[in-house]
Amino acid sequence: MFPSRTVRAALSAVRCSAAGLAILAVALSTPASADDASLRAADAAYTRGALREAERLYEAALAEPGNGRDDLVVIHVHLGILAAAHGAERTARTHFAIALALDPHLPAPSELAGRDRSRFEQERPREGLALEAHVERAAEGVAAEGVEVVGHIEHAPAGLVHHLELRCQGASAAVAPVGRDGRARLHTARCEGPTIVARESHGGVLAEAAVSEGAP
Repeated sequence: MFPSRTVRAALSAVRCSAAGLAILAVALSTPASADDASLRAADAAYTRGALREAERLYEAALAEPGNGRDDLVVIHVHLGILAAAHGAERTARTHFAIALALDPHLPAPSELAGRDRSRFEQERPREGLALEAHVERAAEGVAAEGVEVVGHIEHAPAGLVHHLELRCQGASAAVAPVGRDGRARLHTARCEGPTIVARESHGGVLAEAAVSEGAP
């Protein structure tokens, strides 16, 4: 089951005459919060079988800032299903890889069968996204002046993590892009109660972790 959502699939084939493809329509029961308008609209289109519209709306929901990890899983799984339905294997694999990096225990959607189901399972990682951060230099620990935090994220699909954000007492204090090694250095004059957040390009939250006071 998708995180935070109940998915019950009732499959029906819908013919695309222009492309000669069979696209699956799925009846869903997907409770969403009141402020989740874009995602609810995408779910509604998916439910009634308006799959081209659903794909457009899921893409729009993905582009909105502030998606949570569970939202991102739902969006990428649905986009993967829709891509697989019209034969875009590489795109489907990319979406499945992201969803599974965020939740490596995610069951294969019942919408998928045969080769598409196998492709989903082939993207399942041994380990999910992992984020850690530590203070590398500070005169008196985390609360000292001149804090430098090193964040490191592992097991992320290429290009997924856009930047790391250092938050101090819940407020943003510093942002830095992630290098090819999955690391980012963040600097701030002072930081109490630090946490590190990994975000994708639209600001969606991929992972969050407390900052430790010493290197691992």
